[in-house]
Amino acid sequence: QDKELRYLVHKGLRNIHNQFFKEALKEFDLDDLTPEIISFNLSNIINAVTRFGTVDENRDLFRAMVGEEETVVYKPRKSKNNPEGKEVEQTLQEAMVRISKSIKQKQDNKKKDCIKLCKKYIEENNLNDSKVITIIDEEGKLVDKRITGLIATNLVDTYKKPVVLLSVSTKKDRITGSMRTYGIEDFKSILESTEILTVKGHKGSAGIEAEYKDIRRIKKRIDRAMEDVEVLETGIDVDCEVDENIRLKDMEEIYNLKMIWNSYCPKPLFLIKDVEIDTAKVRVPYATLMVFKIGDIECKKEFCSKVFRETFLHEGEQKFGRPKIKADLIVEIGWDEYKKKPCFLLKYAESEIIKKENKKNDIPF
Repeated sequence: QDKELRYLVHKGLRNIHNQFFKEALKEFDLDDLTPEIISFNLSNIINAVTRFGTVDENRDLFRAMVGEEETVVYKPRKSKNNPEGKEVEQTLQEAMVRISKSIKQKQDNKKKDCIKLCKKYIEENNLNDSKVITIIDEEGKLVDKRITGLIATNLVDTYKKPVVLLSVSTKKDRITGSMRTYGIEDFKSILESTEILTVKGHKGSAGIEAEYKDIRRIKKRIDRAMEDVEVLETGIDVDCEVDENIRLKDMEEIYNLKMIWNSYCPKPLFLIKDVEIDTAKVRVPYATLMVFKIGDIECKKEFCSKVFRETFLHEGEQKFGRPKIKADLIVEIGWDEYKKKPCFLLKYAESEIIKKENKKNDIPF
């Protein structure tokens, strides 16, 4: 990455004056911002407005970002703190952070709905039998065109295969969409070899376009182009293996490097092998969080799905009690804001039940 740009980012995050940015990052310490915090808590709500917002909302977002001043009257829903739902005044910046977060939530809900419909379509049409999952939303009922790439990325994560996701244009003269790869370095060239698909973007992530007259040939051409192509199983690169006796001091030293983490220098990943876990001591504070201890250090699985939890803990596989398991874990180092110390963030895991030895009593004869 360009070192000068890296320096400007570092200095810029220590010198934020933009009132919209400050309002969006209110829950964070402005003196301790990292590129990761910006990516997940500022960039994503701006991105959501550009995708899902109206023309007026995009204009007002721009006005808020460039520092225009305006008082906005807002009538919130009735709540415990505001039982009468009285109107409140907000600055333009406060109002647009609220509106942007609301739009981001709408986008997330729409994405979930589209993913659910696509998965049903894949199962009903046996699309998972092919090397590439090719979905053509001919009737416009499966995909929201504003988030085609986000949907395709999620389907890749689910099925571990390349995905081509296409929709018919309003005029029914073109077919457009996105592709995301898995296990193939240059998926773009393979799609271009069909001679009916135009691909604009990177080798593994790009926009796709075709003429409507070729709609019946697209899947066949992709499957034919993939006949002699091997889709490799994508592994997870870890930086090193550590044991469960890693010291908090070492974790703090690693965590203090957080300012250099970005897409070119990602967070380090660590492998911890053969960790024994008593599933009876695993806590689920709420539906999407699972917590357990590795030695003296807390390990958290954030955004934990029910399927992941049930598979990892082998829930339902024993009739009585909760089993002890042995697991291989891939973790990164995070920060426990409540306890003010480092913790492990679980990214991937494989586990098996520790089988109890059958103790047979020796019977003397």
